[in-house]
Amino acid sequence: MATPATEKRLPGECSLLRLHNSVRDAVDFLWRRVYGTMKRHPSLEAFSRDHNVGLILGRRLVQAADADDAAREKAARELIEYWNDELREHFAVEERLLTHLIPDWDMRTRLCGEHLELAERVARLEKGETDPESLRQLGTGLGDHIRWEERVLFPAIEEALTEEQLRALGELTERLEQERANSRWAPRRGELMQRRNSGRANPQDR
Repeated sequence: MATPATEKRLPGECSLLRLHNSVRDAVDFLWRRVYGTMKRHPSLEAFSRDHNVGLILGRRLVQAADADDAAREKAARELIEYWNDELREHFAVEERLLTHLIPDWDMRTRLCGEHLELAERVARLEKGETDPESLRQLGTGLGDHIRWEERVLFPAIEEALTEEQLRALGELTERLEQERANSRWAPRRGELMQRRNSGRANPQDR
């Protein structure tokens, strides 16, 4: 529920609100400039939309590594919030729905291994390890992992599966899409889903 305009916010809450707004603006830009032109099978689009936010927050961690203590704390707090809201579940759903579909054993191992490594880094972040190198490693690792999935893993899955298998996968990933419809990290997602479901979606908005 939106906070009434007359309700007082603590300074920390205001800072987080500004951070959330800036992330949403960046995600909107990224959707249009990068993923708007990427061809992705509909069954995997839910994961790609999650990736948009992850790329933005990963980049912010890297940038914060070279900033002051306050900036590092803000970036760390933001990533932890996203981890608890969506990213941890994203990892779990990918492993549950995709692992057995991945045609290459090394890719399966890499997917789960990198998820585990990133989860461990977030756990250290939650314990207060916000030094520059920790932020830089987590931000870089998250970005590299997402780009590998988009450029290597997802194309491999699309090529290996039949259209019938992809449609079956899409029925499962639709649940994730519905859960993210009201995401505070990417509010345009619900709008795009409505347009898609009504048959009027613009392919560049996917």
